[in-house]
This record gives sequence, structure tokens and C-alpha cells, in this order.
Amino acid sequence: MKHVLPLFLSASLMMICPVLPLCALSPAEEAAMPKVARKEVLAYRDANSAAWLAKVSPGVRRLFYDPAGWQQELSRIQSLTGMGAEWRARLKATADRIVDNPFPAYTPPAPRKNAAEGWQRTYGDSLVSLCVAASIWPEERYTQRLHEMVLAGCAFDSWGREGKEGELVNMDLAAAHMARGIAMAYDWRRDLFSDAEKEQIRATMTQRMGAMLKGFYGGIFWAGWYTQNHNHICMAALGLSGVAFLGEIPEASEWIAAAALNFQRVGRAMYPDGSIFEGVPYWGYGRSFILQYIEGTKAVTGADAMYSLPMLRNSISFRVGVTLPGLAGTLLWGDSRGADASGPQPVLYRLASQYKDGKGQYLANSLPFAPQGAADAMAWSLLWYDPDITPIAPTALDYHAPDWDVLTSRSGWGAGDYLVSLKSGYNQNHHTKIDAGSLSLNFGGEWLLMAPGYGVDIYGKPGFFDKEGRRWTFFSNVTESHSTLLINGKNQRSDIAARGRIDRYVSSPSQLLAEADLTDAYLDIREVRRRVIHRRGDYILVLDEVRSDQPATVEWLAQVPPDATMDGARLFIPGTVGDLNITRIEASATAFEPRSATVPNIDVEDWWMKSTSSKAVGTDVRLATLLQPVFRVDPAPPLQASVTEKDGWRQIQITSPHWEDSIRIATSPAAPASPNTEADADLWSIRRTAGAITSLVASKARRISLPALTMEAASPMEVAWEAAPTGSILTLGSAFQGLITTDKALTLYDGEGRAVSSPGVLSLATGTYYLTSDADSLEKVHRWAKEKFPGTPAPAPFRIVAPAHQTSIPRTIAVTWEAEDLDAQDKGHASPMARSEASGGKVLANFGSQSPAHSVRWSVTIPQDGLYRLSARYAVGQPKVTFSVLVDGAALSEKELKSFVPGPAGWGSEKYWTLNAFQWRNEPIRSTDGSEIILPLSAGKHTITFSHPSAGINIDTLTLSGTAEP
Repeated sequence: MKHVLPLFLSASLMMICPVLPLCALSPAEEAAMPKVARKEVLAYRDANSAAWLAKVSPGVRRLFYDPAGWQQELSRIQSLTGMGAEWRARLKATADRIVDNPFPAYTPPAPRKNAAEGWQRTYGDSLVSLCVAASIWPEERYTQRLHEMVLAGCAFDSWGREGKEGELVNMDLAAAHMARGIAMAYDWRRDLFSDAEKEQIRATMTQRMGAMLKGFYGGIFWAGWYTQNHNHICMAALGLSGVAFLGEIPEASEWIAAAALNFQRVGRAMYPDGSIFEGVPYWGYGRSFILQYIEGTKAVTGADAMYSLPMLRNSISFRVGVTLPGLAGTLLWGDSRGADASGPQPVLYRLASQYKDGKGQYLANSLPFAPQGAADAMAWSLLWYDPDITPIAPTALDYHAPDWDVLTSRSGWGAGDYLVSLKSGYNQNHHTKIDAGSLSLNFGGEWLLMAPGYGVDIYGKPGFFDKEGRRWTFFSNVTESHSTLLINGKNQRSDIAARGRIDRYVSSPSQLLAEADLTDAYLDIREVRRRVIHRRGDYILVLDEVRSDQPATVEWLAQVPPDATMDGARLFIPGTVGDLNITRIEASATAFEPRSATVPNIDVEDWWMKSTSSKAVGTDVRLATLLQPVFRVDPAPPLQASVTEKDGWRQIQITSPHWEDSIRIATSPAAPASPNTEADADLWSIRRTAGAITSLVASKARRISLPALTMEAASPMEVAWEAAPTGSILTLGSAFQGLITTDKALTLYDGEGRAVSSPGVLSLATGTYYLTSDADSLEKVHRWAKEKFPGTPAPAPFRIVAPAHQTSIPRTIAVTWEAEDLDAQDKGHASPMARSEASGGKVLANFGSQSPAHSVRWSVTIPQDGLYRLSARYAVGQPKVTFSVLVDGAALSEKELKSFVPGPAGWGSEKYWTLNAFQWRNEPIRSTDGSEIILPLSAGKHTITFSHPSAGINIDTLTLSGTAEP
């Protein structure tokens, strides 16, 4: 008997990548990967099909669970308590929603219109959740609706929109979602279908998965594009369909072989650091289908060998590292709106269970929103939730994804903390921007230094989704819409080799230093380098150098919210949790000025972002820019900064009432010896507190000489050091070889607590080391480092003003107004939308869909003094949406700061685009304890404000009415 070749150990894979660990591929290397030819697929099929068939029995379930496995899973599901019981209830509610609402009749997708096929994706997702629900609760209404929907889906004219010459019919995302749902329903519940119906299903799958296979062999854009989310989703569906119909459809074994060979290449092409360059929202979408492929086919194909891949093993660290303060959002890099588009709870649960990683469990449990996307997320969350994984809150404050080449550095993990990110890596790939060296800063969930993210209104506009050419005519995709350097008015290079490189990086408890070589991102410029020093909780210092043969005009771009103000060389960006000051600190700094886009397609709206710049000209341009985040809970005074240059060295002094920092940078390779006794390095920063050195961070250091520690390196190193109450912490960003001298009373320990000693030259790997007197002191240093930045809570965003006493009045006394009749709004853009079922024919759409700091305000005239109940006719896509309710700009009590409205019974709606929720409810607004909000109001004019929503809300009307029965 021939045996299945274990996935990722096959001969074809070993020819592609003979050596592990895997290294990241460049776009050019990925493009050079051979596409899977049909000849290879057929050979793989012939070598393995007999073994595949031996692992299945005719007419018996084989996707995800065999019958015995499902009985064990069913018992587990029924016994779940706590969070598991909550997911069980959510799936039940989702299934009820599917059954209680008519499923959509077929409407042909419009040519080249992605949005027009979206309903078919939701349809296929609903099949998954209904299939799982019907297997847990075998109610006739579930099985009947599942039966109806499968047959109706098979009767659809096509799965997906029609492209040029039929390119996308049955070859893309809609077809994948539909095929997966029908394959799963057929495999799990064959008993629901008559012989004639089974034949109809098989005929439909044969035709439509035949088209998908044709796409895989080169008939569609994602063929051979192994990092593309469309590839992962479509080939997962093809593989799942192959296993479901193995032995019943002759072509099924070819589908299995094609998917297996495709995912071998996916495993080689995807970044080992667990990241994705398309944008964080695509991470959840693609990873979910990859995991479904593994779990659904592993009993037949051995696909669980994929779990050995670093791209999956490192995925939790990636998703945790790019999470914003408050946990509600993600980074804006790539085509992203700063929020998840799919999940990510199911992915986190599956990976947490696989790798026993409590950080993934913690994040999935703690995310303040229901899984994004559609109904299937509830099913996967329940199936993949593992109650045996103990949640562990993340503690790492700095994160670098070396393959994507993006870093994040935060002040803490509290809802009132900030996160700064530096973007490097390749400029040209799918969903990427020409944005090397870009910075962004999020404070408490609110973007203060911005990136454009996904362009708006881009569907149907040719070129936006191209990898080159016309893509760079859209403002959101080019350099001038990002907070980086623009040189000579030209956007960065967009060729396949254009990139930045974070080539130096060191992180310690209180500080981070990173450097990016941006030279290969620009044309006709000799050298471009951006350095970032983050003194945690105090400031971010950005040091830029541009060297050119001819005088160059360098613009320091800052993308900021519309309410940011410019005052000479200073920008002030107000926020809710904190503010941000940006100051160009060199003496020759020019004023920040508004900047207009130069490309023809403006796809970033004015309410979201405005562009500013400060310029410098020369052949050796050196810029120093200070970013000072100011916490609302404990505001620090403005920092004082100065820059001087002398004898080949640049010195920057930054002072506060509590400390003084000295930063020195060599301005040329020929600079004389350092005028400083503490360090010999190309760049270093020393902090003194009360005159004593308390920390140092250095790049390309050859020597450091500090209290109780001297290091002399054979090769330049990146190093950080800081004092702790019972010792000090030494962090190496690069390997060290050389001499270390310490106080005789101190011992150097590695990260595992082992003493490190050598009589001569010492070799140390990158990592963290501790200098203390004994093991007890070492434990105290560990504890100090862990507790130094405990996280900043978010302050109450609004003042609380106790109202005057009022008495109950009859409910017949009421005032109702149209939500679209706004008085004002801030930090977001809700707009009227025509809806035939709405009062007045319009609703206020997308309040809170774009920003957690969004507020909308109405003016209302109250007819008489009294206690008023506030209610609304609204639609939301989350199980619950919270927001603050203000009267005349203030909350009347703490309860109104977290008011809420209940959501629909089923799954969460995508808040990634716009809120596509129009299942209206007419409900009272409730306070944190669940009671109805009662507002004591005097007669006359007042303002009612909704602010800081946790997700999007569409609102039709609002009503204030008395509380007493007539």
C-alpha cells in the first residue's frame, strides 16, 4: 500500500526549502516560486489517493470529526461552563436568528463588484453555524432550514461575481464560502438528503469546484500567490470539499492533492514571524481558513503537520503585539481600518489550545467585541475554545515582527496607555503601501498620529487593488499620506525591491532604541536613516538623516486628526485619554504647514485625517523631532529640548523636573573620539536622575562604562542598561563578544537565572541579563521590572454633574426627533442614509464605526420639568454596544458613562467597513446595571450627546418620554 506523504516533509517541499528554520521570502523570491502544475498534482494524487480512501468509510462523516470523535466533542460542549457556556449560548442565538429570518433569494452578483457577492459569503457562513447547531441541538427547525438552504444554494446561478471573461465565477471568495458550507452540511448530515438531492449536490460541487480548480491552475489572480488571503480561503474550501466528497466524486482526490500542494507552498511563503503584510484584518480571515483546512482534513491528509510551522506557532505573539490599548483595535498598516474584519477569537482559541499559550486565550476572552465577520465565527469559537488553557495577560511592552518588519512599543497594557509603531519592510505586495519608515501613535484606542488605512469608496475604481502602476494614484497608498519622510516631493519607490530595514533594535523595561535603513525606499538618495528612541511614558525621539549628492528637500510628514493645531514647529493633537505634542527641536526647524495631496484619486476623507509637513533642504539633512504623549490622568509639563553640534557630534538635551537625558550622535564616520567617558558608540542616550546615571541605551557601541559595569566589545553592539532597586538590567540587542568587568560583589545572571562568568573573553547571546548580588536580589529585580509599568487606566472622559431634583411625569409627555438631524459631531463621521423603512425615510448611519472617540449631539426642547426615559430605534451588529450619554455636555451619574443598547440575537457584524445592520429594535437606553436610563430634565432647550461607542450604531429616531403611567 502506498502511504500519505506527511505534509511539509514531501519531496516537493524539501526541494523548495531544504533547510529549517524557515527564512522570510522577499516579494521577488515569492514571485519566483513555481506554481503547482497539474502534472505535479496528478502525481501527488496517484501516490496518495489509495491511502486517503482507506481512511474514510462510505457515507460516514470525515470532516473535522468522525462519529466517535463528534460524540466526545458533543459531550465536551454540553459540559462547558463559564466562557464556554457563553459561546454555546451565542451559537444557539445565531442559529435561531438564521432560522427566524428568511434566507436571501438569489440575486446575480454585479460584474466586478466585490460587495455584490458578499451576501453569498454570509450565506455559506450561515450553513456552517447551522450545521454545527443542528448537530448539538437536533431540532427539526434547524435541520429543515439547513436542508432548504443547501438545496437553494446549489440552485444559485453562480457563486460569486463575474469578472472579465468569467474569470471570477465560482473561482473566488463567494464560491469558497458556499462550497465549504455545503460540503460540511453534506458530510455531517447526509441523512437529510434524498438520493436525488445528493446527486444534485454532487453535480453542483463537481461543476463549481471544477471551476475553482481551473482557477488554481492559473485561471485567476490568486493562483500561485501563496501569501494572498484569497488563495488560502479558496484552497481551504477546495481541500475540505475534496475530503467531504472523496469516494463519491471522482475529481475529489485531485482537489485534495491540489490543496495539499498549495498549502505546502503557503507554509514556505508566509512570514515565519506569524505576521501578514496585507493588514491585520486579513490575518484573522486567512488564518481562520488555514486552520479550518488543517482541522477539517487532518485525519485524511495529515495536514496537522502544518502546526510545526513558525507561521502558526508565532501567530499569537503577532496578534498580541499589534493589539491597541483597550484591546478594541489593531494597527492601520496595509489595507486596514484598525479593527478586525474576521474573528479573531476562533483563531486565537485554536492556536492557544494547540500551543498551550495562555496569552492567546486571554486576548480571545478579553476582546471587547463579538467575533467579526459572520455566523461561522460563533461555531468555530465554540468548537475551538479549550477551557484547560489558563489565560495569561500579556506583559511584553515592545514587539518586533522581523519579517513584516514592523515594531510596536507601548507605555503599558492599560486602557489609558499609548502605543507607537514604526513601519518598515517591503513597499510592494498585495494590499501594501509605499510607506517605509512611517510612524503612528494610538492613545487609549484613539489615533493621534495616523496612517490612512484602507481607502474609502474604492470598489469599482480601476487600479486600487493592483500591485503597482495605478495603485499609486490613490492617496491612501502613497508616501505622502503617511507619517514618514517625503524627499523632493516624490513618493517612495514602488518596485519589488523597494523597502526599509529595521537593522538595529534593543528593548529593555524602560526604553527602546530602533533604527531603520530606508535608503532602498527612495530614488537618487545616497542614504536615509530613521532612528527612534522611546523613553517609556515620557517621550519618543525621532532622529532622521538624509544624505544626497544634490541638495534635497526633505519633508517631515505628520498625518493627524482634523482638530490638531499647528503653532510654528509644533503640532498639538488633543485626545480623550491623552494628548500628543510633536515638536521639531533643531534650531533650523521650519513651521508645520498643511499639505495637499498631489495624486489624482483622493480616497481619504477630511473628517478622518489631514496632512501636515515641516521642511528642510540640504545635502546632509539631520532632523530631530520630539513626540511627547501627555496622560490625562497625570499630565506632565512640556519637556525642554535643545540641539547642539560640535566636533563631529550632535548633542540633544531633554529635561523634565525629575530627570535629564543626554543623547549623542556621531555625525560622520570620521568623527573624533567620543567626548564622553560613559560610552563609545555611534549613538547613545543616558538618563540622569538626581545627578546619578540610571539608564543607558546605545547603538553600535564599542564600550560602555557605567556604575559597577564596564563592557568592551570586539564588534559594535546594541545595548541597554538600567538601574533597579537591588541591581541592574542589561539587555543585548545583538550578540556580544568581549570583556565585561563588574563590581566584585555582583554576579551576572542570564534570563534563566544562571550565573554567567568567564575569566577572559565572554560570549553572550542577545537577550536580557541581570547584575545583582544574590538570588534573592535577582528575584526582586524581576519583580521590579514586571511591576514598573503596570498599565494606565483610562480616565473618565467626561465630568459628572448632579442634576436638579425632578419628579415623575406621565409617559404621554414625550418628544421624538430624527437621529439624522444632528446638531454636531466630533472625531468621526456619521451620515444620513436613505432607508425606506425608516421614520422620515432616513437614518443616521455609522455612528461609532470608525472611531471609539466619536460623538454625536442633538438639540432638543423639553416640554416640561420631569423625569424622562430615553429610548431609541436603532440597529447594531454586536450583542451589546456601550456608549456615554451626556446632557448638556456632562454625565448625570457614573452609570451613564457606560450606557448600552442590546444587540441582535446572532453574530457580530463587520465593523471593518460600515455597519451593515438594519434589524431595527426600539428599546430604552440602559445603564451599566441594566436599568433604564432616567434623565431629570428641566423644561427648555438641552443637548443630548452620545459619545465613545464600543462599536457602530445605526439610529433612526430617539425619544424622551415621561416615566409614570397615565
